[in-house]
Parts: sequence; structure tokens; C-alpha cells
Amino acid sequence: MGSGFDTRPVIFRADGVTFFDVDQPAVVAYKREMLERHGIEAWPAVLCDYLDVNLPRELREVGFDPDLPSLFIREGNTMYLPRDLIFGFLDQLAEGLPAFSIAFDYMSTWVIEGTSGVESVTKAFDYFYERFTPFITGFDDPTEFEQNTRLKVIGSGGMDELGVRNDSQFEVTVQV
Repeated sequence: MGSGFDTRPVIFRADGVTFFDVDQPAVVAYKREMLERHGIEAWPAVLCDYLDVNLPRELREVGFDPDLPSLFIREGNTMYLPRDLIFGFLDQLAEGLPAFSIAFDYMSTWVIEGTSGVESVTKAFDYFYERFTPFITGFDDPTEFEQNTRLKVIGSGGMDELGVRNDSQFEVTVQV
């Protein structure tokens, strides 16, 4: 959701796996134009603001099979949305699909408010906020998602587990 210019479908293409883009029409159109220029066939897409539509229904209309195992990836969205939209959207997915997993990022309230007590984190987010739109919603306990939606949290981790500051570069370790 909000897939932007993500190209995981090219990188992780595999037999039996179907990817779907969900994003604004102009974003998907531009992405498809760039893919076509490089001889890459585009995958199905739902052209919309995913918060304004019944996403399960829209996905079905472009060939999504809700009975197959599904993973939704929603990155860089949660922290910009108010709580009621976050929980409402997650509940809509849970109501409209028999089963799925969803991976998404979120920030702790203390990171957003600059009260982490960790100077490198505060500096990084001060830098970010000076140049981009500040985050508005944070979560200090992932069980809030279980308490406010029909979903079950099966895992959660912090930024400290993903990357560490080393001079002027971030090192990121990803486990598969």
C-alpha cells in the first residue's frame, strides 16, 4: 500500500508469486512508464488512495485471490496518519480478507517527540524534521494494534535492531 517506486516485484520475481501495486494513479503511471522503458512488464495495480476505497474489493477486481497466502507491505505510512485512520484501515483489511499478514513500520512516541534520551536518535530525527514532514503518530507498545484492531501481532522490533550509526553512514542488517 502506497507502493511508490518500490521494485520488489522485479527483484523478488518468482513462479507462483503475484505482486500488486496500490498507489495514486499518477505514481503508478510514472512507475509503469519507467519499467516499460527498461523492458520490464508491469504487475497488476490498484490505482487509488488505499484509505479511500474498500481495498479488499479493489484488489479482487485486479486478480487478487484472497484465499492464497498474502503479505501486505506498508512502509513509510503509519507515522503520518492519525490513529483512527490506521486502526480503521487495518480493521477493513481484517473484515474483507479471510487471512493475511501485514508488515509495516511505526515509530515510538518518544522518538517522534524527541524525548528518547538517545542523542544520535534525536539528532537524526531533528535533521529529518528540518527537511521533511514531521511524523504525527507513534506507538510505544505494539499490543495497541491488537487492542484496537482484529489483528494479532506476531513480531515487532526496534530501529536499534536494524541499524547503527557509523560515522556519516547507516549500516542496515536484514534477516530473511
